[in-house]
Amino acid sequence: MARRRLGFTCAVFVVCWAVPGAAYCVVTLPSALYGPGVLASWIWWAGVLYAIFWVSLPVILLVVGIGHLRFAVPGWRWPAAWACAVVAGIALDPFGLLALNPFDSHSWYWVALFSGFVALGAAMMGILISAARWGARER
Repeated sequence: MARRRLGFTCAVFVVCWAVPGAAYCVVTLPSALYGPGVLASWIWWAGVLYAIFWVSLPVILLVVGIGHLRFAVPGWRWPAAWACAVVAGIALDPFGLLALNPFDSHSWYWVALFSGFVALGAAMMGILISAARWGARER
């Protein structure tokens, strides 16, 4: 039961990382297209406050995910895939932090950042689901 709870916790962390990151890109895209006056200041400050949590979340994801996958399935294949996905997310995060200055950005930047959050979130959830099915088949 504890393994399932850890897997659920890991999935919640993935959603907490990917969905707000993608949502922030969608919300701030109009300022990149139409000028800085479109972006409300509360959205910018919400992004700044979330960035504090956002930077530490991939490290938490790495530790919790490897811990879960190490006990859920035998071998190192799934934990290694998880580590690669989270490291890609860690590489994406500095671009998200640069996005907090929407006045110097272009619209393609927001679309690429949005796509990165959606793709990596889907990849992380796919790894969790596939590893759970693989682990159930191995037992």
